[in-house]
Amino acid sequence: MKTQLSDLFFSTQMVDKMKVLLEAFALKPMPDDDFKEFVQEFNSLKNGSGVPFTGSIIVDRQLMDIILRSSKKYANFCFVERNGNISLALHLSNDVTAVDYSDSVYYLKDSGKQVDGMAVFTLEEFPTLMDFLKDRNNYKEGLGDYINQITKRVNTEIVSYEKEDLALFNYNMLLIYGGRWEDFKYVKISFIIFKRIIGSGLDFEYKKRLGRISFAMQYCFENPDKTIKTMSLSSPSDITSLWP
Repeated sequence: MKTQLSDLFFSTQMVDKMKVLLEAFALKPMPDDDFKEFVQEFNSLKNGSGVPFTGSIIVDRQLMDIILRSSKKYANFCFVERNGNISLALHLSNDVTAVDYSDSVYYLKDSGKQVDGMAVFTLEEFPTLMDFLKDRNNYKEGLGDYINQITKRVNTEIVSYEKEDLALFNYNMLLIYGGRWEDFKYVKISFIIFKRIIGSGLDFEYKKRLGRISFAMQYCFENPDKTIKTMSLSSPSDITSLWP
């Protein structure tokens, strides 16, 4: 979904762009308590053997570097299956669903490194576009179909963001945490499932996405003792607040 944050930010009429940017991001932030409920909802999802899926993954900061260097309009996060778990592939394109020969596609590869007991993933390019399409199709016909059955809906296969919106998010984080920018090492991706939260001011938005899988991303900064500290502008759901 186009958030038009970039239109706001780059308007020649803006006097205080930082203030406008902050207000734009604050229009529909996802409250931390709501986010935790969505994480719990995802964690209740189990595979055919009754085992919960892995709920979060740590990715090297190169994820954002690759996106921000891209000349493509969209960063499409496509759900794929890895070792019986839900994972993501990154598709940089000028289209949300169609694939062009000039597109860039990446999968998450276990780097063999761990932080706070969690494996760190790096991005590797798919050998060919056909390999990427095969992964997408395998998910759709396999794990994706299983998730459709247990959630009783045709569920999300792609979460797409405009690159400019992610660039603005990154810029905002730089302004807030610039003093620690050299310590920005990882991005934590937490999978969520939207549910109704009666009493929440955003329940009308959650209702539109009821039962749908998505994710939230947090920036992680490395402490001197090599542990990580997760930071975000207002809540763990800053990226999700863009409402894909």
